[in-house]
Amino acid sequence: MRLYKEKIVKGIFVSRPNRFVARVEIQGKTELCHMPNPGRMRELLFPGTALYVVKNHGAQSKTAYKVVGAERDGIPVLLDTVRANDVAEYLITMHRIPGWESCRVIRREVTMGDSRFDLLLMDEATGEVFPVEVKSCTLFGSQGAMFPDAVTARGRKHVEHLGKIAEQGGHAGILFLVQWPRAKWFLPDFHTDPEFAETFSRYMDKLDWKAAAISWSESFDMPASVKLLPSSREVIQEENREYGNFLLVLNNEKELAWPGQVSLPAGYYLYVGHSEGRLTAVENSFRRKRRTWRNPVDRLRASCQLETVITLRSSVNNSESIQKHLIQAGGKPVVLSDDSGKAACLYYHNNPIETREFSQVELFFAMDRFNECMPMAEIKK
Repeated sequence: MRLYKEKIVKGIFVSRPNRFVARVEIQGKTELCHMPNPGRMRELLFPGTALYVVKNHGAQSKTAYKVVGAERDGIPVLLDTVRANDVAEYLITMHRIPGWESCRVIRREVTMGDSRFDLLLMDEATGEVFPVEVKSCTLFGSQGAMFPDAVTARGRKHVEHLGKIAEQGGHAGILFLVQWPRAKWFLPDFHTDPEFAETFSRYMDKLDWKAAAISWSESFDMPASVKLLPSSREVIQEENREYGNFLLVLNNEKELAWPGQVSLPAGYYLYVGHSEGRLTAVENSFRRKRRTWRNPVDRLRASCQLETVITLRSSVNNSESIQKHLIQAGGKPVVLSDDSGKAACLYYHNNPIETREFSQVELFFAMDRFNECMPMAEIKK
């Protein structure tokens, strides 16, 4: 059974003007395509990446095509979050979710209190009825997967509500559909959304949650099987703290005069910093335009456009190692100095966060460094 009735066409990713639109080269012509996944997907969408699209047939469609998937390392990845419930219902109906083999879907979009959950299941062996929330996970490293890839207040509320149901003796479930068959473990993304991670950690032993790694073909046939991934509360609690590193990426749109130097060329400047106890506050401070400065990094922030601030929560300071990896990945070291002191930055002619090399460094320090300490799911060949 195929997920899509429409013909799937392969294209090439060009750019993403906003969260809901992508420019895709299709049969030699660049088309504007609807992106049904508002997540950042920085680790998947690079210029030249193969995308899977289908034609939009609705009379009110503003784009000719819709993006449904991307290719990573030659493997199709489902990006269409709108179809996540269809996939979940199919897998449950076909008894392919371990632990839910005797369950069936009796309703979709069920309201409980001030929350609306994706599915309502019945266990036909016991007669028990329980809600399930479905989440699509498209953030993964070499062996791990994390959710979410953007702050989700709605997602945290769902976990909190389901956790309260479970805490009061009820049955409540969460199904994370991990769109990557090579994944071996799962964690909430505490780098991106520490509140979601804390809430999940608090209730994970009470909830009937499952992180199911699934595999797709180029025709997006429904998955034949799933593999459940383990997690670790110990890692979450150890790493989800206000300690760690931040990567400040600034866009200097034109040549910039600098004290004691001829000028700073136009381009992108990246600063690797760390905070011991105030990581979120530091991140938020750099998101505001500064009128005064205490050091060269503040001065640079006041003169440039903010591209992004990336937080990498950690129980240790990895600044030196991150800097070394970024230099190896193409960053050019630059020392900024003024009356307030010195700061080591990296210079890039083009935006580094749009490159695979930068993404690999970010994924290593965000995820791959946990490969040795995480419990691993057995890979079925």
